[in-house]
Amino acid sequence: MKLKTSGRIEAKLLYTLKMLEFFKKQVCHIPPHYLDVIRHYGLSASHVKAACKTITDKLLGKAGDIKTAKNWREKQTDFKGKDPLLCTIRQMVMVFMTAHISNPLPLVKIKLQSAFLLKSTLLVALLRLFFRTRA
Repeated sequence: MKLKTSGRIEAKLLYTLKMLEFFKKQVCHIPPHYLDVIRHYGLSASHVKAACKTITDKLLGKAGDIKTAKNWREKQTDFKGKDPLLCTIRQMVMVFMTAHISNPLPLVKIKLQSAFLLKSTLLVALLRLFFRTRA
């Protein structure tokens, strides 16, 4: 942290703070939720952008055609020098059909439900046994 002292001399200070003190110093910079914060000003402000866009379009002209991005096959062909989907044995192009990625969440849910039911049935059985021996 730099501390500006009298004149043009800047002195560097090193603070060792406790965690809560550090957070207090940081939280004070967060504005309240109802406060509107100006994020853009100058040429990047929204009310200035429209006017500047017409001027820059006249000076620079329209943007050229945008090139489409290469797909994975084209990128790999450019990088490795050979087509990754071309079969080296039969010299035929392989076609991507489907990818099956199993979703384990339903299985996990079933296992958790069965474990909970088993635990609750054991608990009920133990409570019944406990109260039968007391009576």
